[in-house]
Amino acid sequence: SSSKPTTSERRFLVSGPVEGRAEAVFRAAAKAHARSGPFAALFCVGEFFEPPKTDGDELGAFEAYTDTGGRRAPVPTYFITARRRPSPAALRRLEAGDVHWLGRGGATTVAGLRVGFLSGLHDAAAFDTTEDDVAENSSTATSSYARSDLVLLTSPVELELLTRRGSSFARLFRREHHDDAATELALLPLLYYDNPPGEKEDHDVADLSLHKQRHVCFLGNFRHAPNVDAVHQLRSEIWPRLAPRLPARTECRVYGAYPTAALTALSDAATGFRVVGEVADQFATLRRHRLLLAPLRFGAGLKGKIADAWAARCAVVTTPVGAEGMTSPGAQFAGLTALTSE
Repeated sequence: SSSKPTTSERRFLVSGPVEGRAEAVFRAAAKAHARSGPFAALFCVGEFFEPPKTDGDELGAFEAYTDTGGRRAPVPTYFITARRRPSPAALRRLEAGDVHWLGRGGATTVAGLRVGFLSGLHDAAAFDTTEDDVAENSSTATSSYARSDLVLLTSPVELELLTRRGSSFARLFRREHHDDAATELALLPLLYYDNPPGEKEDHDVADLSLHKQRHVCFLGNFRHAPNVDAVHQLRSEIWPRLAPRLPARTECRVYGAYPTAALTALSDAATGFRVVGEVADQFATLRRHRLLLAPLRFGAGLKGKIADAWAARCAVVTTPVGAEGMTSPGAQFAGLTALTSE
């Protein structure tokens, strides 16, 4: 809404994983703050830092937002992070720029709002367990939820798990309530910036026409188990069926940080399957491809690779899991989904 809030209202901004993209996130936050604010805080959900390139590179792109850079976030910013606990020195420098680490998990109050939070990395072994097992292993999350005024969920599937009658998650969630205060569960529609970094708002759509692209791609960080699984699916099940149907010399290119030796070994020049590795600009890379293939078989939350592909005007084919959380209620997914490699 473009209307200005009254003094009794509190408004908050929420972003998905930042992963070191400080300039883009804070620029979008400043724009929203000026247009629809004021906002009391910005909450960054998901991984906040980019993977460190060296042992001493803890802050990465956020170096410019430390006390030595003299810059501050446009609104007070709060984040969680799963890869590592920030050092005290890093936290002091971030806090000088009004950027604050909430911690690993728990509940706190920010600008009068009770906030529950939990960070962590996906455990692929949990994918083979029952709903009861996963629910019990998620007790820290549901406990944090129950101590919060509001829980924002990105996927209707996650919302349904917490509200469906008889669901193990719903039973555990109700069990964690120790008083009469109710926690509101709400679906947060997909949020993303209007224009990706490096793209002007008055871009020439003709320059992005699909006839100029031939190759297909996959994009993801390979410290994330669903991405590793997806590449193996691409190499063994999907590309052998798809490649013969495409024009000659069409390639499937796999991009992302931290590819293992096993992933790199999947490259096959004869079939046009190439594991390229890390790229400096995912948007520029996606614009050079006709299609993003994202055969995700497990995972949750927003799928950054799909949102990035949309921002770069790159078509998307994924699975129903990949499409979860990537539409507004009642809207159709802006791409194709498939359950099998056929």
